[in-house]
Amino acid sequence: MKKIRDKLKSCNEYKAIKTSLKSAVYDSLYPVDFERNWADLINQFNLQSNDWLAGLYKERHRWVPAFVKDTFWAGMSTTQRSESMNAFFDGYVHSNTTLKEFVGQYENALRKKVQKEEEADAHSLNFQIQKVSPYGFEDQFQQAYTIGKCKQFREQVAQTIGCNLTTGPVVNGISQFYIEQDILVGKKKNLFKTCNFLVHFNEESAETNCNCRLFESKGMVCSHMISVWSKKKLEAVPDKYILRRWMKNLVRSHTKIKVSYVNWERKPEFARYDSLLGLFNEAADNAIYSIAKTDRMAARLREIKAENALYDEECLSNMPTVGDVQNDLESFQDKSYTVGDPSKGPRRGRPPTKRKQSMTEQIIRNNTKSNKRVQCSCANATSIPDVEVHTHGAGFHEIVMQESENVIGWNNAFEILLMLLIQDRM
Repeated sequence: MKKIRDKLKSCNEYKAIKTSLKSAVYDSLYPVDFERNWADLINQFNLQSNDWLAGLYKERHRWVPAFVKDTFWAGMSTTQRSESMNAFFDGYVHSNTTLKEFVGQYENALRKKVQKEEEADAHSLNFQIQKVSPYGFEDQFQQAYTIGKCKQFREQVAQTIGCNLTTGPVVNGISQFYIEQDILVGKKKNLFKTCNFLVHFNEESAETNCNCRLFESKGMVCSHMISVWSKKKLEAVPDKYILRRWMKNLVRSHTKIKVSYVNWERKPEFARYDSLLGLFNEAADNAIYSIAKTDRMAARLREIKAENALYDEECLSNMPTVGDVQNDLESFQDKSYTVGDPSKGPRRGRPPTKRKQSMTEQIIRNNTKSNKRVQCSCANATSIPDVEVHTHGAGFHEIVMQESENVIGWNNAFEILLMLLIQDRM
């Protein structure tokens, strides 16, 4: 869609085509709606012979939101991976970075990323953003999600202002709600368009589904579902609407791997993990050769896991604070692990001072330097004639002597004459 201007700017009704094309792609809730809107677009502007649009329509199952919104993408786009990799190495490598430099800068980039993640995790555990609604389900999201995800949830709550909710029929315990929402189209001209959505709400389990499919594709509840929850005055929503991947107290498995760019020794949770891992390995080695021992050990581990789940508050009280993370980073930087800028590569092309010079240019340059030295040391020197070389037609050279106070010397004149004769013979 970013190539619309390059591909369709030659059309007479370019602006109208662009508006209709975006409406067909982004405003179609179902594949049937897209098929109908696309056909109307092609027939209205006589675009049957446009190869670019024909190619887009052929691949519609791979990029049109109406076809892919039932698949969970976690908010990722097609070019986001390459853009994130470029931003990841920005400031660390360049086009002239050697392989040896890349290895060191790669660790520096990873170390910096770990530092930012630890600071963000500590900030999410110790701070909360302000609520924008009086309902209890917002507290549920704030206590579970990171600050970044809470801000996205708050944006959806703010969008409920433009939603007009109408109650529909109730069929088999499933209530229907019709929502008419005003969506901002142009920020400069404050243009709005009205879109209609349908939300189904289970009165018994509070399970909610919306045909915009925002939660199914991006994992974030939409403003239409929040409008229904506000209408029902829910204090809590089902746990399925809070994804584990964005919880603030999530323990990532890869963080327990020892690497050179993480200050492993200063983290007490890592030391406790190593201790438990050693005990588990010894017990597992003793139990794997007996079915009875294996079953008994697995049963005890399940009991311990269930018992520890009842004391999650103790785990939250031991979570690191922002000050702890900053102290760890400062001590880690004291060990000369600071992230440095990449070395600047050489400029392209031959530098002007390294240009190959002819013998005549070299002699003249040396004479200029010797003139400066002689003028400083021989202020009372006898006047000696200077040398000027005049070139006539057919390559004939004439040396003219002139009286001057500048001391050049006769040897330089003979050197110039000798070089001119050598160049003539070559």
